Amino acid sequence: MHIIGSDYYFLKYIQKFEIRFKSTKGLLIVEKPVMKITTCKNSISSKTIWLFLITLIELAVLTPMVQAGLPTNPVPGTKLDIDVDVGSIYFPGEKAEFYILVSLSGNPVNAEIEATLYYEGTVYSKVTNLVDCVDEGLYRISYTIPYNASRGTYSLVVEGCYNICDGKTFDGAALRSYLLSETLNGLEAWLSEIRDDVATIRTDVGTIKISMEGINARLTEIDGRIAIIETKLGTIKTDISNLELMLVSIEKNVVTLNSSLGIIQGSIMSIQDNILIIKNGLGILQLEINDLNVYFSSIHDSLLTIETEIGKMEVNLTEINSELIELNNTTATIKTDLGTIETQIENIQFDITNIHENTTYINTILGNMNGTIQSIQEDIITINTQLGDIQVKTDSLNVTLSEIHGSLVTLDSAVGQMRLNLSQIDAQLIKLNGNMATVQTSIGEIETDFSNIELKISNMEGNIVEIETTLGNLEGIILDIEGDLALVKTDIGEIKVLLDSYKPSVQKDQTTLWILLIIFATIVLITNIVFLIKYHRKNLVTKSEN
Repeated sequence: MHIIGSDYYFLKYIQKFEIRFKSTKGLLIVEKPVMKITTCKNSISSKTIWLFLITLIELAVLTPMVQAGLPTNPVPGTKLDIDVDVGSIYFPGEKAEFYILVSLSGNPVNAEIEATLYYEGTVYSKVTNLVDCVDEGLYRISYTIPYNASRGTYSLVVEGCYNICDGKTFDGAALRSYLLSETLNGLEAWLSEIRDDVATIRTDVGTIKISMEGINARLTEIDGRIAIIETKLGTIKTDISNLELMLVSIEKNVVTLNSSLGIIQGSIMSIQDNILIIKNGLGILQLEINDLNVYFSSIHDSLLTIETEIGKMEVNLTEINSELIELNNTTATIKTDLGTIETQIENIQFDITNIHENTTYINTILGNMNGTIQSIQEDIITINTQLGDIQVKTDSLNVTLSEIHGSLVTLDSAVGQMRLNLSQIDAQLIKLNGNMATVQTSIGEIETDFSNIELKISNMEGNIVEIETTLGNLEGIILDIEGDLALVKTDIGEIKVLLDSYKPSVQKDQTTLWILLIIFATIVLITNIVFLIKYHRKNLVTKSEN
């Protein structure tokens, strides 16, 4: 800068001004002036020029500084970015959530937000008071749609204003619309959760949350684990586990359950794989009972009493997939869906329906089987089956002795005849009288002709005889002989025996001797024949040589 003048004070003023000018954050950067001073002594025109120039410079510097402290209009072309997110469809009573994102030049910023709902071109509701800041620049509006809201299209208009420190403001606005529907029908509505009376429902168009009380939800049908719920909005399906089912009580076969939709009562039909099958007016309900601490109490007439933490229930053995897996005397072991049970065989309605010789035909409520009679001791019949041995009382079959023939005994019963070996019924000869024998068995006594026990004399030495029967041997003394009939006395009585039934051992020895003689004669004959053949051959050879 070239200055004309000679006033020293003007020069100092300019220098002071220069320093102040450089120290400001002005919009104009001025380099340090290079002064060339030309003085004209007592020149009034130069002073006037100096004052004019200084005034202009101060105005140029101070004006922006004053304007910086005053509000300014937005820079043309700059706006606040606002994005609004709403669902495509909502329903009366639904708890909707709208989200707002505010940003400036790509950065989230907190701004002043105003939100308004419009319906059919008019203001429906001011929702600014529902705006909640979630994070920097992110806002949420939690809005419960009124139950009496009209069906149609609603628009959410959001306006925002953002101020910066230098006084500049940025404004923006956004609009999003959604459809309000009155029915869920046709959208495959599925209730996935109920929490604090708020139901989360999945549909073909998204997930909604709605108050169960506000839509008058009521349970109308149950099919296995699927529950059908009727509401103001239409039909909803769900898994029964989402109804917060809780067993309240069990009384015999009547079950009471509490649910988020009220009390449910039904009758137990069966239990399969820890699943309780319950029938009620709404259909068939399947309920897991793993958490009931189930244990068995008793079985009576095929009914199983089950104890739980909340009561007792009775189910038929056939209703829990019962299978008879073992028999042990009077005990039956049963495998069920709830575990293994041991019970008395009469509790499974064990019944012998037929007997043929020693084969039995058995019916139970868990199936039929065959068995073989092994023995009868005292009043117990032991029967062998493919599942083990069982024992039944003879009284239950009205078993009586019929006849003895040889080593076999025939028994009559209410379901058929048995034919057993005498040893199977612990038969014992206890009395002899004339030609009759009395036999004691585990069933009772029976009299039979001694021929039926194959009684005969097996050995005789003087008047001492040994008598053989199918029930064992005994000794006796011959008291008298009349013709072929000998009267023999034994420890258990007297009996008449035919002497021709006795074949002395001498006859046996003679028979053996004759057999030996025949064998010896045969050997001698064969030896002579062989000798003659050799001799004849030798003569033939001698003649041929001559």
